[in-house]
Amino acid sequence: MAGYIPGAQSLQVDAQGIAMRSTFFRTQVSIAQLQLDQARVVDLAEHTKLRSLRKLRGHGLPGFRSGWYRLRNRRKAFVATADSRLLLWLPSSAGHGLLLDVRDPNGLLRRLRELAAHPHPR
Repeated sequence: MAGYIPGAQSLQVDAQGIAMRSTFFRTQVSIAQLQLDQARVVDLAEHTKLRSLRKLRGHGLPGFRSGWYRLRNRRKAFVATADSRLLLWLPSSAGHGLLLDVRDPNGLLRRLRELAAHPHPR
């Protein structure tokens, strides 16, 4: 993940789901809760409804967001973004979405869809 604070972000993906930590904030969403048919790689210059509207509990600096935000589309989201142009939007049924700045957003989305299509027994 791109970012200003080395070691402050971590992302784990496995057959159970996705776990994200950014600065002091964290969330975890199961593969079953991810709405991968609606997930996409976005440019916030074009998808303005996914821009943060209000910080609920997080850190915000110019070009950096970490924590819980209300987006312009009124959805609550865990946001972990630096200054990248392309972000991964992952809506979920967990009561919040994920807006993530990762090195390879298309690759992560492909991996999540593969995991959802071929669930592994626990």
